[in-house]
Amino acid sequence: MLSAGVIEPVDHSDWATPLVIVHKADGSLRLCVDYKVTLNRVLLVDKYPVPKIEDLFARLSGSTIFSKLDLSQAYAQIRLSEDSTDLTVINTHRGLFKYKRLVYGLASSPGIFQRIIYNLLKDIPHVTIFFDDICIGGRTEEEHIKSLIAVLEKLKSHGLKIKKQKCNFFSKEIKYLGYIINKEGVRADPEKINPILKMRAPANVSELKSFLGMINFYGKFIKNLSSYLSSMYELLKKNNKKWVWLKCHQSAFERVKCLLSSSEVLAHYDASLPVMVTCDASAHGIGAVLSQSVPGGGGSGAERVVAYASRALTPAERNYSQIHKEALAIVFAVKKYHQYLYGRQFVLRTDHKPLVSIFGPRSGIPNMTASRLQRWALILSAYDFKIEYVSSENNTADALSRLIAAYKAEGEREEDSPEQTYLHFAADAFLLDYNDVRKETKRDPLLSRVLRYIREGWPTNNEIKELQPFFNRRNELYTELDCIMWGHRVVVPYKLQASVLQELHETHMGIVKTKSVARSYVWWPGVDEAVERQCAACATCAQVADAPRAHQTRLWPWPNKPWSRIHLDF
Repeated sequence: MLSAGVIEPVDHSDWATPLVIVHKADGSLRLCVDYKVTLNRVLLVDKYPVPKIEDLFARLSGSTIFSKLDLSQAYAQIRLSEDSTDLTVINTHRGLFKYKRLVYGLASSPGIFQRIIYNLLKDIPHVTIFFDDICIGGRTEEEHIKSLIAVLEKLKSHGLKIKKQKCNFFSKEIKYLGYIINKEGVRADPEKINPILKMRAPANVSELKSFLGMINFYGKFIKNLSSYLSSMYELLKKNNKKWVWLKCHQSAFERVKCLLSSSEVLAHYDASLPVMVTCDASAHGIGAVLSQSVPGGGGSGAERVVAYASRALTPAERNYSQIHKEALAIVFAVKKYHQYLYGRQFVLRTDHKPLVSIFGPRSGIPNMTASRLQRWALILSAYDFKIEYVSSENNTADALSRLIAAYKAEGEREEDSPEQTYLHFAADAFLLDYNDVRKETKRDPLLSRVLRYIREGWPTNNEIKELQPFFNRRNELYTELDCIMWGHRVVVPYKLQASVLQELHETHMGIVKTKSVARSYVWWPGVDEAVERQCAACATCAQVADAPRAHQTRLWPWPNKPWSRIHLDF
């Protein structure tokens, strides 16, 4: 960044935002700035109005040919004024540096960028701008080419570059802001309702309750809803000892799914109304619902769905701890609804309470946690949201995550690459085979319980003394290859601790240096005390240790009166 002119060193500054090192999925490093804990709290946010969807589509009305442009590293192409650069200073181990370009994660960045690009291209016909998404239309090919060339010349004259791989040229139909646009007009993207239409039937009472919970929340707009649900409620009665899903239940289920995806429930996105995103994760899938609070039509402040989203977890994601699955659902929802959420305030709902504090608006990017969670926190730092906790009974996305079918949205990329952690570094440093660590972790009565809690969820309180150190770190513990990790440190089972201590002190370093090495790779409750005992009991260290300093010879005091005590030596 220094050689590219993105940052430059400074001698002193009134502002210094901490630098956060985040590990990418491929093992490389990314330097991130956490303005959420410094500048964003006191910044007068540039809230440039986001264009209404109706106005954007009006500029494309009558078009038959479309092109989409995507700017390459959009923010990094915008220069900051000298006064602004003084506020973007970051604190690193090599001193202070300030950003000379617009920074990702700064609260005013979306508004500044939208103003610049809109004022640059507003006079060109058949062009719409929504942040870094530029859509160009045209009634005829000549008209379209004329507008396209005008846009490209404007971008070139102002030194702005596009990313060719993400651009589409001369298309008959495009997806834009959750809609499909072609010469026939604008229609809703079927992907909004696919998760509902592809939802499988409940297989037990718990799944049926999740489905009915979502129906009752959004069903206030459906007339005579109870008549469709009566057969399903029969399955919830206590006298039904055996679960039997009959043809009448299936037909009612299919009918209700169609109603959920009908215009009675679904609403068009309105930029003037409050936006809510509800997320949930289960053992097999993740789901999200984008909704808006509308006046009237079912009670004051009733919510209507704008879009549904869900997908199945990949084999690698199924091994995530519960907190990581819930965080994955949040990031999936925010990315899915980016065009609705970016640059405006919204409410984010989750039924996993620890994430409320980890991803809270005043919480910095967590340092002592998995690199995966750090990357997700960085992604969320660019959005303006208020995170809320909702109980599982009131989580409307619960059914989408539980009743997931084999459906997967087209174009949705799976994260099959394994997470890169310090597990293998610790294994090499202490001659530990991760298979041994995994085997002993499962055999250890305490760690096996911790492993289960990480995967299935922690209890609300703890009364076991030995478990308390793990309970205090429950939001920072995760698993990799069935080994427990705390941040970048491996949690070592009891049977392997002696060999780790022996390897730690093999070079016979002092207590302070040995502790420093241990804190870089491993952890267990009382590891510092164990290192001290290992160093103190080392016979080799005792033999080469400096002898105690010789005491200066001191004579007995000379007697100054009769009958005083004196000492003689022959």
